[in-house]
Amino acid sequence: MMTTWLVAMLFSANNDLGILPGVQAARPGMAIAADKLLAQRELIEQTLQSGVRWLFFPCTVECMYEHDRERLRQRQLWKGGLLAILIYNLFLLMDRLMLPDIFFEAMVIRLGIVTPLMLAVLYGIRRGLPAHWRELALLVMNLVIIGSLLVMLDMSHYTDSIFYHPGIYLVLMFASVVVQLNFWFTLLTCLFTIALYVLIKPVPPGVPDFVFPTYVLMLVTTALFSVFACYTLERNERRTYLAGLLDQIRQLQLARLNDELRMLSYTDPLTGLANRREMSGYLAQLSKARQREEMGVIMLDVDHFKHFNDRYGHPAGDRCLRTIADTLQSTLRRKGDMVARFGGEEFVVLLPGGDLHIARLVAEKMCSAIKALRIPHQGAGEGNIVTISAGVAVGSVDLDIDEPLRLADEALYRAKSAGRDCVSA
Repeated sequence: MMTTWLVAMLFSANNDLGILPGVQAARPGMAIAADKLLAQRELIEQTLQSGVRWLFFPCTVECMYEHDRERLRQRQLWKGGLLAILIYNLFLLMDRLMLPDIFFEAMVIRLGIVTPLMLAVLYGIRRGLPAHWRELALLVMNLVIIGSLLVMLDMSHYTDSIFYHPGIYLVLMFASVVVQLNFWFTLLTCLFTIALYVLIKPVPPGVPDFVFPTYVLMLVTTALFSVFACYTLERNERRTYLAGLLDQIRQLQLARLNDELRMLSYTDPLTGLANRREMSGYLAQLSKARQREEMGVIMLDVDHFKHFNDRYGHPAGDRCLRTIADTLQSTLRRKGDMVARFGGEEFVVLLPGGDLHIARLVAEKMCSAIKALRIPHQGAGEGNIVTISAGVAVGSVDLDIDEPLRLADEALYRAKSAGRDCVSA
């Protein structure tokens, strides 16, 4: 009855910790850099396809796995360890009934040797013991617990101690299911237990000969069940982890694709500037956010650009537009100012909060900056270099947002009529 009750407690506690099969596995942590994770996609897919039969990952993935499950693993071991200490020392009641001839020695072993060791291991786990040392400490702790039980059974000559043997099975179950030692450590624990049990043969005098082989068979059976359960749990957890990583990678790729599509819909693909759609959206935002605030608008046009394209070719024309776009963008210094490609060789500059004087100064600065590039343009007139013309206007962002654009366009037309390479307001 006592054994059955303890088994029930172990599985109940295990369920509370969230480590029953299929309930919870290590989850990929968001702390992993997206680029690093994306770079490992092929390796992760290959590892998952391999079936993880040997229960280890390539070094890079193994480090990610241990990193991502560290906090969950620490909580699991802390709670499971406290439960183990409680149950281990509750067995002093059984020692009093079944090992009365060595009860004092049992108290010394349990309270003076094993319990301090278990507390030391838990303290190390709580303080963030590295993963490999943590798992090794758990292995040693389980081996010491098993060794202490076998030593006490060997010391006792009380006939009823034979009923104490099933307590060893609980330790194997604890190692494989509650604290979930990795498979290879669980296998080592089971082999150690069976070998030590057969070697010591802790059977008191007067017990029938068939009892010991029966207990050996039960111990081997329990060990097999424990090893199988541990293998299944760990393999499922590792496969679930890899599947989670791949799902996270797909989400990252989808998010990046959405970002790229969003950028394409709001960005001019040639120059990288905002396109007309983005500019319209920005104007609408300004109209909602700012009340009766002036906004300077500059309409720019590359002089004789059709002639430039015809003479130098479209690739050269594209390079010219990209250079001009970069230069225009670099001249803006205030937060909130925007330069957008309006279409063809036309650009628009928005200067929220800027008056006519500021807008004119910015336009003149841009014209000078383009002229300073000295991009060759034979037949363009004086200097034979690429120049731009600018029309400047001012409007209120809370009124008709198209009005400042119309006024700037009219000013640009006047600049073109005045001979180009100039600013009109």
